[in-house]
Amino acid sequence: MFPLRPLGRRGKSARDLNQPLVENTSTGWLARAARLTTLAGGAMLCAVALVVVLSVGGRYIFGRPIEGDYELVETGMAVAIFLCFPYCHLTGANLVAEFFSTGFSKRTNLALDAVSDAVFALVAAVFTWRLAIGLGRKYEQYDTTMLLAIPIWIGFVFAVLAMGLLTLVCLARLADEVKRLAR
Repeated sequence: MFPLRPLGRRGKSARDLNQPLVENTSTGWLARAARLTTLAGGAMLCAVALVVVLSVGGRYIFGRPIEGDYELVETGMAVAIFLCFPYCHLTGANLVAEFFSTGFSKRTNLALDAVSDAVFALVAAVFTWRLAIGLGRKYEQYDTTMLLAIPIWIGFVFAVLAMGLLTLVCLARLADEVKRLAR
């Protein structure tokens, strides 16, 4: 597939930067699920790019774009972004503002990472909960997009699943950091 260790500062891997990957036997399924969702997000991004190219080409060549292209791009981009969150966090590839913690010890930085993962897990859980409620409401009301009448709840399904997986990733990283702090 693709490498599990994104390059960080000065060519060091995420593991070298004190942000380990969660790949032990009990959480290996989590890494595989995160990889799979990212691949699905990448495929969605490619589909969105194709829609844009075809719509712009159709507008330029035939004077007629793809009807509902904005709806397709909007929904596709939202789904792609949500699907990439779990793997991004699993590998420690999120943007981190380290300007005040660069002088801290590795142990202090690990404790800060544990606190941030605990907060992130809480936020991701709340987002999952609220998106699930939104999914139920969109499904009950059968909201659709304006031009293509695509049910809006379909995008919510991917968002809820991805945010739920992100919550689990945050908890797994937190458990790993707490275990390493206990050593």
